[in-house]
Amino acid sequence: MTIEQAQRASPDALLALAKKEGRGKLKIFVGAAPGVGKTYAMLASARTAKAEGRDVVVGLVRDFALVVL
Repeated sequence: MTIEQAQRASPDALLALAKKEGRGKLKIFVGAAPGVGKTYAMLASARTAKAEGRDVVVGLVRDFALVVL
């Protein structure tokens, strides 16, 4: 047994933990144009959730090339 295998949690333990914690929420911030406040709104919402004691994960996906003039 390698060190990695010894430190790995069992699948049953992970499933039990997931059932105990319940489902999460996915919140998507969409804007029609750059600069309309998506990032500000996302971070404000994340700060509020964190202050309420919830775990927060933030991600960003860009599927376009942003052209700055």
